[in-house]
Amino acid sequence: MKKQHDTPLQPSPAPDSPAAPSRPLLLDLCLVERRVALRTWLIYHGITEKEIGARLKVSASTVTRLLSGERRNPELIARLTELGIPRCLLGEED
Repeated sequence: MKKQHDTPLQPSPAPDSPAAPSRPLLLDLCLVERRVALRTWLIYHGITEKEIGARLKVSASTVTRLLSGERRNPELIARLTELGIPRCLLGEED
């Protein structure tokens, strides 16, 4: 059985709306700067830094430094990708 921190983060369910498109929204995050793309990805999936911190058992400020690229910790970066965050959005090569 997987531990809670090993399960991928799940996006928040989208509200039901008659105006909602029948196809999923596709974002071309290659067209914007990496930090903007990462923030957009997190918002789109309804994932907060506080939630990431709880899953990794680190402070929100540590998560902020990891996501900004200010702190490079290969173990934590690997754990972020295990949670479902694309490696390319973390400033790491695939």
